[in-house]
Amino acid sequence: MKNHIKNCELLFIAGVEGSGTTITLKLLETLPGHVCLGGKYITKGLEKPGKKLNKLSRKFWRLPRRSDRRRNKWLLQASEIELPDTVNTVIYKRSYPFSRPCFVPDIHDLASMGKSFKVILVRRHLFDNVNSIIRRGFERTEEKSLQRIFTGYKHLYIQSRQAHLQECPLIMIDYDRLVSPATKIQELSRLSQFLGHGEGTFAQHAEMIRTPKTNPDVLQRSG
Repeated sequence: MKNHIKNCELLFIAGVEGSGTTITLKLLETLPGHVCLGGKYITKGLEKPGKKLNKLSRKFWRLPRRSDRRRNKWLLQASEIELPDTVNTVIYKRSYPFSRPCFVPDIHDLASMGKSFKVILVRRHLFDNVNSIIRRGFERTEEKSLQRIFTGYKHLYIQSRQAHLQECPLIMIDYDRLVSPATKIQELSRLSQFLGHGEGTFAQHAEMIRTPKTNPDVLQRSG
């Protein structure tokens, strides 16, 4: 028996690059019935529907925007993508901004694909975020990294303030609280309750979250 994206809940994980969106995705993927489609990370065994969603998203999110008629046609095709009947939740993760400035996802489009929709925004201390961007090779200088972070938050702010998203369930997860032994369990509990699960849902996976490495050439915060 086959299922479709339109019958699933959609979880959109968003944040600027280096903010902790990937580890958040990996946590959610441990939940039964949760799969990751689209973008770079696709759940093993679902490469075919994942590639199809990526192909369609490149069409309806490419700038300049296509006509509403064509976009609606592609969005409908995305919602009809087949999935195993064991899937009840589709996770889609994107870090803002993107390597290609002509490609900008629209949160509202994702909200229209499934039967319900939630947004998880991930943030990180500015110094740590700059450190992560440089360490991972996205940028070479602190100035370029700061520009990248600003552009990412600008996209997220504008989209999250859209009128049709005001009623959308949204949570802000703090990466620094996730990696701190003193606050990790509390932050994981906040996330699990937002998703409608028990407080200890992610407890057995807490070891996945480790203190990040630092770059000695980048300014570090003092506390």
